[in-house]
Order: sequence, then structure tokens, then C-alpha cells
Amino acid sequence: MQSIRNNSVIFIGSVIFLLLNLWLVMQDNYYGLLVPFALFVVYAAIYYLKWTFLAIAFLTPVSVNLEEFTEGRIGLFVPTEPILFGLLLLLIIFQVYKPFVPRYAWRHPITIALGCYLFWLIITSITSVLPLVSFKFVLMKTWYIAPMLLIGIKVFEQPKNIIRFLWLFSIAMVIIMVFTVIRHSGYSFGEKEGHWVMEPFFKDHTIYGAAVAINLFFLIGLYAYKKHSLLLNLFLLFLIVINLVALYFSYTRGAWLSVIFAAGVWLLIKYKIKFKYLLLIGAIIGAVVLLSWTEIEYQLSKNEYEHTTEDFGERMKSAANVTSDASNLERLNRWDAAWHMFLDRPFFGFGPATY
Repeated sequence: MQSIRNNSVIFIGSVIFLLLNLWLVMQDNYYGLLVPFALFVVYAAIYYLKWTFLAIAFLTPVSVNLEEFTEGRIGLFVPTEPILFGLLLLLIIFQVYKPFVPRYAWRHPITIALGCYLFWLIITSITSVLPLVSFKFVLMKTWYIAPMLLIGIKVFEQPKNIIRFLWLFSIAMVIIMVFTVIRHSGYSFGEKEGHWVMEPFFKDHTIYGAAVAINLFFLIGLYAYKKHSLLLNLFLLFLIVINLVALYFSYTRGAWLSVIFAAGVWLLIKYKIKFKYLLLIGAIIGAVVLLSWTEIEYQLSKNEYEHTTEDFGERMKSAANVTSDASNLERLNRWDAAWHMFLDRPFFGFGPATY
């Protein structure tokens, strides 16, 4: 009798949901269609927390920015951000019901640093010129930081999960790179088109370029961390080549320079160069720059290379153009504006996300 009653409740509930959803669709509202997916995510998060966490690695690059479809009204990446918000709520419930996070995690310097960061965001949101905007920003930061750090500590206690995480992220990133490069090729790899061909997965080419640069080192790490079969090694090399092609056609100077800089840092670590030598070299370079500043300033003023060029060498040289390159001048203007804002409110500032 109890089973019949339960089945009746499920049947009636399903009919009500279908009728309500049909009415919403007739009103051109399709959000009700996401309910089954949301219920599945909740079930997976509760009973398969590890795999839900690892799934975020794959879903992050392929998440879609709703700004593209809502005329900028909703700035949300789905499905990643709703899942992270759900994991944040689940983390709080788990922690209240039974301590979920290991004690050592709370004492770790990274946890303490991030905790201080979030605390200060809350304080400056209270004094913000736009408190609602600032607290929305704090909430967003919290659902990124707390689940990834505190659930990640539990998941990554097994080293094989770190490798799984890197594989999932890298494969998803390569999928987006292939999509972007193929789409870009339809416009003859034009520089202007390179600013938006990665949409709706990335907002602009600078964020995309940064993700591509990071992924390159993930793939190199996966290739180098242990011996693989010949077939897997060839597959990883193939992915690295795709990554390099995508990095080049991202037309992102910062990404190119960051790869070179990161490779230099890796060499310093590999060959265990002592810090005192680095300090000495830095002091010598600083002294040379200071003594030659007039000549350097003159040479910089003669640099007329623009970041809009498709030529790799000229684009790299444009990074030092501080007289006519629009991108560089915009950054200088932002720094100048930030400095004046600091002078106006040096302690609490104007509030997170208000600039």
C-alpha cells in the first residue's frame, strides 16, 4: 500500500512538473528544462562528491557565458558556476553536520592567506560605494575559492586524482582550442577576429590566451611526470602541438611572454640557482636601467609597433610601445586612475568590483 502511495505521489509530481514546464516554454521561458539536470547534479554531488569535483575540471573550459545570450544582463558561466555554488552549500552542510575539512587544512598558510583575503573583501564591501555590487563579488569569489580549496584538499589526498584533474582540464581546453582555431581559420586568422572567435566559452582573447598558456604547462607536466607508452607519448605531443598553435593564434602578448618567463623560472628551479645570485643580477640590471634611463626612454618613444599586427615579432615589440599603442596606453591610464583612487580612499578603497 505504501509503495502504491509513493508511486502515485511521483506520478502526480511528474505530471505537475511537465504541465508547469510546458506552460513556461509557451511563455518562452526555458529555465525549467534545467531542473532535471540540477537534480542530477545535486544527487551526484552528495553521493559522488569526488567525481563531481573532478568534473569541474572538464566543465570549466567548456562552460558557456550567459552574457552572450542575455544581452549582458546575466554574467554567469554555466554549468560550472551553479555547480560551484551548490558545492559551497554542500560544504557548509557537511562541515556543520560532521567536520569534513581536515584540521591541518585550516592551519595551512594558503588557507590562512585566502581566509584573510575573503575577510578583507567583506570589510571593504561594508564600506563600499556600491555595497550590493561588492557583496555579489564576494559571494562569487567565495564559491570559487572555498569548494576548490577545501574539497580539493580531500580529493587530492590521492595523488592520482591530481593527474585525473589535469587530464580532464587539458582535454577540455584542447577541444575549445580546436573549435577556436577552426573558427578563426574561417576568417583567415585575422587579428581583429582573434578577439572574439573563442566566444561564448571565453569572454575575450586575453583570458583565453592565459588559459591556453597555463594548459601548455599542464600538458608538458603530464608528458614528463612519468614514462608512458609510445602511443600515449605521441598523443600528448600531438596535444602540445595543438596548444602551441592555439597559443600563437591567440594573439595575446601577455600569454606569449608569460610562457617565456615561466620557462625561465623553471630553469632556475631545475638548476637550483641560489637566490643571492638572482638578487645580485637583479641589482646589476636595475643599476644599468637607472643609469641608462634617458636613452631607454628615448628608444621607447621611437617604438611605433602596434599590438594590432599579426606579425609575431612586431607584436612582441609593441609591448614596449608606451606612446601610441592603444592597449598599452589603456593600461597606463588604468594604473593612473587606480593611483588617484588610492589617494582618495587609501585604506578601505571604493569597494570590490566598483572600478
